[in-house]
Amino acid sequence: MVAVTLLTGVLLFCSVFFLVRRANREITQRSFDELATATRQIAKDLVDAANADQTILSAMAELIAGHDERDNDAVLRIMKSFSLSETFVSTVALLRPDGTLLLTDGTRYDVSDTFDFETEAARGAYISDRVTSYFAPEKLVVRNVVPVVRDGETIAILYGVVLLQELSRNYQIDLYNGNAVLLLVDGNNGDILLDTWHDSLGNISELRGRKMLKGYTYEEAMKKIPNGIGGDMCTVSRSTGLTVYLHYEPVGINNWSVVLGVSEAEALAGTRGVVQTLSMMAIIVTALLLSYLSYMPYDHIVGDAFDEGISLRDAAQKLLEVNERDKTPLAYNVREDRKLLAALMESARFRDIRLVGYVNKVDPEQEEQFAAVTYLLGEGRAFVAFRGTDNTVVGWKEDFNMAFQYPVPAQATAADYLARVAALWKDVPIVLTGHSKGGNLAVYAAMNASDEVKDRVERIYSLDGPGFPESVVNSFEYASVSDRIVKIVPDSSVVGMVLETPERCMVVKSDVEGIMQHFAFSWQMHGGEFDKVEDVANSSVTFNKALNGWLSNLSKEQRERAVDALFAVLEASGAGSISAMMAAGPKVIPEMLGTYVGLSVEDRRNLNQALGIMLQAALARNPKVRRR
Repeated sequence: MVAVTLLTGVLLFCSVFFLVRRANREITQRSFDELATATRQIAKDLVDAANADQTILSAMAELIAGHDERDNDAVLRIMKSFSLSETFVSTVALLRPDGTLLLTDGTRYDVSDTFDFETEAARGAYISDRVTSYFAPEKLVVRNVVPVVRDGETIAILYGVVLLQELSRNYQIDLYNGNAVLLLVDGNNGDILLDTWHDSLGNISELRGRKMLKGYTYEEAMKKIPNGIGGDMCTVSRSTGLTVYLHYEPVGINNWSVVLGVSEAEALAGTRGVVQTLSMMAIIVTALLLSYLSYMPYDHIVGDAFDEGISLRDAAQKLLEVNERDKTPLAYNVREDRKLLAALMESARFRDIRLVGYVNKVDPEQEEQFAAVTYLLGEGRAFVAFRGTDNTVVGWKEDFNMAFQYPVPAQATAADYLARVAALWKDVPIVLTGHSKGGNLAVYAAMNASDEVKDRVERIYSLDGPGFPESVVNSFEYASVSDRIVKIVPDSSVVGMVLETPERCMVVKSDVEGIMQHFAFSWQMHGGEFDKVEDVANSSVTFNKALNGWLSNLSKEQRERAVDALFAVLEASGAGSISAMMAAGPKVIPEMLGTYVGLSVEDRRNLNQALGIMLQAALARNPKVRRR
């Protein structure tokens, strides 16, 4: 049953994955098509605006040509008579043959060392490249140049000065709710003439070192833009970390190109309902599979370094080889685990996932059991999987310690682990997942992360993980991540109902009864998603109330003594693991009974009450669910 479910999960994910890829490609292409249409329109608008400015300057030049160009008062009246409020031009100036420049405020400058009248006259009407202002070197300008001609002779030159920084601040883009970015780029040298996103005007070459999504390169864009060819880019913003769609088109002025950009989220807003649904399904299946894989014995296979790693295919191969050679266990069932690893090795989606940062810590003195591994997915996402309770008595003891201790050592270690992952992979979105105690660790790590790391956490998957004390779930820290917690429990959940869980859980059918439902691969799927029910069984609710009621009637010290009493009995077997204890069978019963009899009357009473509550929950059934 488990093997079939595991393999079905892999096949399901692959199907969903390819559907997502296809839908994403279609929607992305549609977004680029919309960007291209908008970019061409903006290019046309810029040309129209530049031509309109030149028409106004030409009319001004004709009027000046009809007067004595040496009459400053007459020239100034003409220059001031035209409104520039609807133009790109900030100010106008008149260059005379003697090398003097007349401004609209009446001041005159000798600019013969900068402007050669004969050279300027020979060029006729033109629009300049980006240059520094003669009067303010910190300002960048473009000059719309029109000659003043009388009887076929150029007698003066009129400059319409466009202040580029001012233009960038004031230019309005209504597309995509005003969230689009517009660049105007000189294809000859890469200078940026207009930038509605950044405060300073740089050069398109600054994109060279920026991360580009697969299929897009800076080099391709730099071949097309100087040659007046349109195209697409998809890059990641250094300042925001957002994926940005860009389309570029030639303008028709000089060798300029207009570049229109918008974040992926904004471009696809309102069009990705299907993709989001499919992606969520795929991510949930991924979270489930990777949580299970975190139980694999990666020791000596996956290192603890975060800057190196091994592919899932190679790790699976090594696990199979070690298992075959040393007859060591894998996760739960060797035969089923081998089938799962073989399927994952053949999966195009999973086999190239990188495994890094494996930690496996068991500390009897600190009563801590912690294990985690990070999976780096090809689409630029990190899955941090926290292992649940393993086979060690230490691990089980730490779980029970949650009844009186917060945080337990594994929770603090989980927070440190996430901080290490986030520090190394700074621009990568993070998903946290874990089964059983691992789910609890995932939530704890997220709620205790820095604000910067929290912002990068997309989802937190707790797969039948226990909750937290009431004071914790009512805290600001918990509230800061609660909207990203996805908790999944079986229909007769026991472990997942321990302590408090304020958010509504996704309840799924299981094909087994009682405590065995905790094994996640007994959870049923139908039609490409979990086979869900409205709520957990009444027995689960009753267990939660009974356990919490019992805990509330005990002091912290009494709870601690009860847990210590239970594990004193278990440890009397001499076994270091639960499986070894079960394998020993009746041989260890006398030692365990002797320890039990030696407990105080109060400890035996509290222990009996707790075991009664747990036993009742473990055997509970959900009468509303029909098993296959």
